[in-house]
Amino acid sequence: MEELYKIYKYQLEEEINVENNKMRISDFKNIATLGIRLKDLDWVRHFTNEHKDKLDLRYQQSAEAYNLARIDFYKEEYSAARKKLVNVEYADIHYELGSRALLIKIYFETTDSELMLQNLNSLKLFVRRSRLISDYQKRIYLNFLKCIHKMNRLIDGDKRVTETLDHLIYEDKAIADYTWVRKKYEEIKSL
Repeated sequence: MEELYKIYKYQLEEEINVENNKMRISDFKNIATLGIRLKDLDWVRHFTNEHKDKLDLRYQQSAEAYNLARIDFYKEEYSAARKKLVNVEYADIHYELGSRALLIKIYFETTDSELMLQNLNSLKLFVRRSRLISDYQKRIYLNFLKCIHKMNRLIDGDKRVTETLDHLIYEDKAIADYTWVRKKYEEIKSL
């Protein structure tokens, strides 16, 4: 991840991933995602502010709000993150999936089980019905949702879900936001 992050930063400096002063939404999201995963939050905030204008106008507000919400989430400022997600318009399927999953994680972290389960069921229906999502994306998001649901049951004392969670997390590993899911599961198991 660190090598790819360096490559992206180099491409930014040399404007390799900018054509006619425009950047692809996928590059923008990938750069921010790597920076957040590597905990370079100040740089991602700066990148977002400096480069959002290079996106197609219809994505600018959503990309900015989404990146800033993810930064707030990783700083454990869940209320601020949730408020920023309101400004994400679903013009891009990847931002929609990411935003909806982030909202579920916020509710999981703040132990708001009712809202988490409502959003979880809504996203599950959306993923299953959408024709815009690849089979792989469907698989990783449905596994993500299954893990969240089962971790919530584990918190409530249902130890029967441990075998399924162990398989998904330690063997299958095809889970959206795998690192966060694994970390949460290990925290719950250690309680």
